[in-house]
Amino acid sequence: MEKIFDNDFRNELFRCLKESGMKDKEVSGIINKRYKEALKKVVVERLNAVAKAIREDNLEIINDMIEYSPSGDGYGCDNNYISFKDITDCEDIGDVINALKHG
Repeated sequence: MEKIFDNDFRNELFRCLKESGMKDKEVSGIINKRYKEALKKVVVERLNAVAKAIREDNLEIINDMIEYSPSGDGYGCDNNYISFKDITDCEDIGDVINALKHG
């Protein structure tokens, strides 16, 4: 996992850049841009790996990339989803989209 996905690292980077004399907005812009670029890169790589495994009937590889989510509340259903938490600070594609929109 890249350091940029670690919240403590981003906070320390913010502090260091701020101490160097940069303004908050400029520092945030730099960190957010780097974060989003890294997030896009690893998420696309994960999705490409899933697509490749499906095309090549190598479905066992996908088992390491998915997580199980039980319904738990009686309203939803049990399901499996592609997980990104081992390579980013996002759990699933919804978290990725939110981070790219609002991060």
